Amino acid sequence: MRKWKIGLVGTGWWSQKHLDAWERIERVRIQALCDRDPGRLAAKGDRYGVPEAERYADLGSMLAHADLDIVDIVTGPDTHVELVRQAAAAGKHILCQKPFARSEEEAGEMVELARAAGVRLMVTENWRWLSRFREIKRLLDEGRCGRLHAIRYIHSDYYTPRMRPGVRLPQPFFREMPRLLFYEMGAHWFDTWRFLFGTPSRLYAETSTVSPYVRGEDAGIVTLGYDDGRYGYMDMSWATRQKLDEPLGEAVGPVHLEQMIVDGEDGTIKLYADGAIGFVQRDGGGESAVLEAHPLDQEESHLRLQTHFIQCLADGRPFETSGEDNLTTLRMIFGTYESAAGHVPVYFKREERGSDMTIIDVHAHLGADCVFDETFTEEELIDKHNGHGIGLSIVQPASCHDLESVRAQHDAVYALAGRYPGQFLGMANPNPHLKDEAYAEEIRRCVEELGFVGIKLHTSAHAVHPDSRDGRKVFEQGRKWNVPVMVHTGAGIPFANPANLMPVAERFPDVNIVMAHCGMMIMAGETALAMERHDNLYADITWTAGFQIRRWAETFGARRFLFGSDHADNAGAEIGKLRTCGLSAEDQAWIFGKSAEALYRIQIGRDNA
Repeated sequence: MRKWKIGLVGTGWWSQKHLDAWERIERVRIQALCDRDPGRLAAKGDRYGVPEAERYADLGSMLAHADLDIVDIVTGPDTHVELVRQAAAAGKHILCQKPFARSEEEAGEMVELARAAGVRLMVTENWRWLSRFREIKRLLDEGRCGRLHAIRYIHSDYYTPRMRPGVRLPQPFFREMPRLLFYEMGAHWFDTWRFLFGTPSRLYAETSTVSPYVRGEDAGIVTLGYDDGRYGYMDMSWATRQKLDEPLGEAVGPVHLEQMIVDGEDGTIKLYADGAIGFVQRDGGGESAVLEAHPLDQEESHLRLQTHFIQCLADGRPFETSGEDNLTTLRMIFGTYESAAGHVPVYFKREERGSDMTIIDVHAHLGADCVFDETFTEEELIDKHNGHGIGLSIVQPASCHDLESVRAQHDAVYALAGRYPGQFLGMANPNPHLKDEAYAEEIRRCVEELGFVGIKLHTSAHAVHPDSRDGRKVFEQGRKWNVPVMVHTGAGIPFANPANLMPVAERFPDVNIVMAHCGMMIMAGETALAMERHDNLYADITWTAGFQIRRWAETFGARRFLFGSDHADNAGAEIGKLRTCGLSAEDQAWIFGKSAEALYRIQIGRDNA
């Protein structure tokens, strides 16, 4: 059996956790140690049986003389870039202590150094490996909570107010760190949060410095939001007395009392400060014990983490906390300081959030509708976004007949998109019975000047058959400008029959056509027949039964269906329908957003104008 030979850099206080774990892993040998402090180096070398010849004052010497496979870096972040550079250049795999870097740029540089050298790089994030969080992850993966609603994570300690000058501390440099709590511990907390719940879409933070004995913040609260409606907060403090259930004693060090409450549709997970975990069923009838009370198992967490590191090296599996993955954790850390300094929310890009679902509403309205006597307001749209986690809406004017009115409504949609960049796009909806030149010019203006991404044909409101002369000119404009055409189907027979679109789809095979409302159930059969015969037909799922959507997703593929609300008041019902009708997570992701991104060629988080 191969023995992986470890060279550890930095024999300070925390290195003991690393070295104890390495000693317990059968396939590992502690080959060499490195530290600038001769006393610390000798003490650790003697304790772990490392010969004096394998004790080095600098990494360069250790790399030049020791036979190593792995460099374990247990030093401060100010040293990481240079140490990673040397280890990568020597062809050694790297385990690097958190916080990984002083900036996102430094972290990116280290990831690239490892990639270019062909070595593997993992960040030592042990918090997620604590038994309590592995148990919570198991419960979540089993679906015990169902759809999550809210997460509350609380860290309590009375630590920094006891850091008086002259008091001995395990990590005395904490006193002088300009960024303290959410840099030193946030690396743990944000990584664990992502491990359990995924990367959020946004955060907002408030921080404060309570103790006069530290430079950096020692308390703060961070709220975290998701586009699917979940939210959570971290209430973290090293300067609170809220959990002083017993005397702290004379020695000053961290206590790390943590609580977590995870509320879901089917139950609630409760982590207590003593490490116990309970589960409350959906009906609230009682709490069952899941994990008994226990202290923080830091040593065991390191054993799990370092065993994982060795196993992944051996079989090529990805690390849970690779250097590249840690870039997102760092973005959350530095985003916390950015938010607190500017009192502003910080948003995370789609690529940073990984597989999290983004909701795109392809069927929204703005303005006064002269046909259905309904007024759709900007306030309703904003409330819909904020209340239901809508990432982006494609907005069309309400139905009106004359050119002057529809131009004004198109301009209002354009102005809305300008005020909220990246959240709203436009869809043109002029009356097809306008004169040909006027209709074509307004479509040109909307697409070319206003940046609209689609055209609407409202068969009922404008009393037009899709395959009539005036109906066909809508699809001709869709072809000319290479944008999808959405067509109202369902209520409004005979014009709104989905079957009317079959000859149009055949006549315009290069135009993508979205059947709004899927025939509104009264013509579900015609919708299915049309989709079966023509691959360029898609459908938005407003006013359609959940069981029908699930069946159609299985038959035609979820990529041909798009989320829509049609009215702000209907958004929550449409979201709930998709989440509860039995669709797989992948199918939900397509219908909620990925289908729209592909069909309308848009990217969340960017100004698509």
